[in-house]
Amino acid sequence: DSVTVHCRGGRVARGRRVIVALSPTLAGRIMYDPPLSGYRDQPTQRMPNSAAMKAFFVYDEPFWRAEGLNGQLISDVGPARMSND
Repeated sequence: DSVTVHCRGGRVARGRRVIVALSPTLAGRIMYDPPLSGYRDQPTQRMPNSAAMKAFFVYDEPFWRAEGLNGQLISDVGPARMSND
């Protein structure tokens, strides 16, 4: 079993699996062959994009744990609204 991806510029990539790491709206613009099932395709047509940004930070040690903190943040103000350890 393999998957073939044809890119717009003519590049072709093959592998056992493909990970689609896009918003549902953008993922819905990909031409799949065979087409996605209606169950899988419908959410991509109905879900709006939202304003979001994702960032990953890597530390040598989880320094917050020594303070008894868990690294989770949830806020309704400020630029960082959520974080997970």
